[in-house]
Amino acid sequence: MSVIAGTAWRILGLPICGLALAGPAWAQPEPTAVEASYTLVTLHRVEPSKLGDYEANRRQWVEAFRAAEMGEEGSFFATAGVDFTYAYIRQLSSLEEIDGTSWTRQLRSQVGPERFAALTSQGEAVVEERRELLRPLPELSYQPKVPLTAPPGHVRLGIHQVKPQHRERMLGLLEELRKAYVKTDYPFPMEAHEVLFGEGSISLVVLAPDEVSFRAAPKTVDLLKTAFGAERAE
Repeated sequence: MSVIAGTAWRILGLPICGLALAGPAWAQPEPTAVEASYTLVTLHRVEPSKLGDYEANRRQWVEAFRAAEMGEEGSFFATAGVDFTYAYIRQLSSLEEIDGTSWTRQLRSQVGPERFAALTSQGEAVVEERRELLRPLPELSYQPKVPLTAPPGHVRLGIHQVKPQHRERMLGLLEELRKAYVKTDYPFPMEAHEVLFGEGSISLVVLAPDEVSFRAAPKTVDLLKTAFGAERAE
């Protein structure tokens, strides 16, 4: 098993609605009209010298999306790592939405073709783009007794590549991890997903209010030791 994308993500102050990957991870005043069945993650690795241009372009895109009152526009994060990778996360209620044709057509009609072309072009800023389609595994996910009361400010996303012959073992490990979260009353949501297409196999997401809180929480190995003892954790 190898991790192909596992890092901390900081919110850019762009969209924050629609972040719940396997269901609402924080308290919401009203239920969403359509429950998301899939999550599409688009990863952009950006040329370091173009970071400012890229972020400015994405902010303009989000503002146009909001001004058009097109509903939940997904969530947008930047990695805190050194690879200059950004992620755009969009919720889908069906696989028919995967190409984004409906919202693309709507936004284009709202802002006009020239403005739309400028908003959707990253020029030479994007060095590499890849996509991961995730389906939630609620039976392997964890929600704390006290949900987050606001959208998270710190996201830990790991996309793991698991060999087919090791898949069942990986799922078993995730079940043990979920039990450890429950037994130790871990304070933050942990959401598990299977990767339907992309480079990975299994995705894990932990949502925290901020980086300080996340780092202060018990690490995975400590959770397992507390829940099951050092020998079993090893």
